[in-house]
Amino acid sequence: MNLNVALILILGLTACGKGADPLHFNGICTAYPDLETSPYILPFEMGGEKVSVSQGNCESVTHFGPQRYAYDFAISHGTAIHAARGGTVIDIQTNYDDGGLVGYDADACAGNSIRIQHIDESVSHYFHLSAADNGVLVAVGDTVTQGDLIAHSGSSGCTGGYPHLHYVVWANDKLEYGVGIDSMPVVFRNAYPFAHHGLQPKSDYEPQVVDVQSEE
Repeated sequence: MNLNVALILILGLTACGKGADPLHFNGICTAYPDLETSPYILPFEMGGEKVSVSQGNCESVTHFGPQRYAYDFAISHGTAIHAARGGTVIDIQTNYDDGGLVGYDADACAGNSIRIQHIDESVSHYFHLSAADNGVLVAVGDTVTQGDLIAHSGSSGCTGGYPHLHYVVWANDKLEYGVGIDSMPVVFRNAYPFAHHGLQPKSDYEPQVVDVQSEE
């Protein structure tokens, strides 16, 4: 096994929890909700630059098992991160340096991160935020509106030093090894080209301007 393959396997185990097998999926990525009524928008500035999906759903690098409905966005360090959906901030982590982890620590794989709980009890989780002072811009207890600026991207946690945003929606606020118990299928109603069955890897999407939705 060469070094690159070994690194991918290690990152997969740490990102998805102990005991996960990166060669097998835990379920099939289906049952995507209706795009037009989706409560989610891309977690970037509306009307801004296109973003590239480096890893989509049900991929055998790290998006399997509990993380199977996660997305990775390949973005530069310091990219503005906006709330994909409104809600209440229930947790932030700001203790990690950019550049990736040294050694194994499953609980730290999200790096600097934000968890926002929505009205239906689901939770948006934003991973790998910047270690700079403006990396995390919200506090626990804050109420955020869809589209609010909440953070800037970085390379903290299990990133191998490569900046990107890992975004996933958990069914509830329960955590195990720093990640949720199970992820939910998500589509983004302002992503263009339209993606009714989830964003596709190695594809670019434009965050179009749309009306924000209230969580009331």
